[in-house]
Amino acid sequence: MEKISQQLVKMCLDECRKENNKKLIHDEILDPLIMHILEKIQPIIIVTSVYFITTAVMIIILVVLFIMKT
Repeated sequence: MEKISQQLVKMCLDECRKENNKKLIHDEILDPLIMHILEKIQPIIIVTSVYFITTAVMIIILVVLFIMKT
């Protein structure tokens, strides 16, 4: 049974390594999957970026105010 499964895996890998199958896997599976993931995490990235930029600006303002006060 193990030999049969190894042969099956080897056959699958050989098929996946063929250039036309690579292109098909890339175009039909990987690209849509990556685009879907990016669509889902894009709002999180935007909110996080805005949060960090706002925090950085507030820190700069506080430092400037502290320097001007002393």
